[in-house]
Amino acid sequence: MPKRGSFNVQGLSREGDRYRFDFRYRCPSGVRRRHVERLPRGTTEKAAIARAMFLVGALPSGAYDPHARPALTLRSAVEEYNASQAAEGLPIAAARASHLRAFLAWAKVAPSLSKRGRDAMPLENLAPVDVEAYRRHLRATGSTRGT
Repeated sequence: MPKRGSFNVQGLSREGDRYRFDFRYRCPSGVRRRHVERLPRGTTEKAAIARAMFLVGALPSGAYDPHARPALTLRSAVEEYNASQAAEGLPIAAARASHLRAFLAWAKVAPSLSKRGRDAMPLENLAPVDVEAYRRHLRATGSTRGT
């Protein structure tokens, strides 16, 4: 039986002027995990209990995964790539950035992406068909970018 803190909620305890949540559980895949969270100063007891109760229910069920990364969007991927290229100081970085900006501008109005969130869609949802649609758009407009 997991240890209960002084608040009658598994894993919740008080350390000076802060609340601490320390909880061991099994994730849905059966792997043993531990989640430790120190709540910010000024958190009320009621808020700390509510957070702990949420975590006690959500962690073992897999409804909340503190280690999950948010989905990388098309826009954020392009911005990260452009920033990394600029940091390296590569001479081709400006041309690549220009190509990617043109692709993002097309993604904002592309009919094939309209139902999937356009430039804010998760990058994993971008299909080769979408890239080919962009290439067809470039050919139709007479642009030499990306071909």
